[in-house]
Amino acid sequence: MDRLGPRTAQTGESRQPDACRCFFAHPQNDSQRAEIASALDAARQAGDAVGTLVGLAQLGPCPARAAKEAL
Repeated sequence: MDRLGPRTAQTGESRQPDACRCFFAHPQNDSQRAEIASALDAARQAGDAVGTLVGLAQLGPCPARAAKEAL
């Protein structure tokens, strides 16, 4: 994987144009969102300030998800 997402496969498959390329990877479906929300809850309970900030950043708006939902 490179900085812009998954590399093109040798078979000629194209990149996923709707993949999140943000600094903090945002969830692209409901199961990923639930997993991040659970990790955020655990970070809050443990008093983990960095984990809490990362979880909040991940749950913020993502241009890739907005584009998928607009289709």
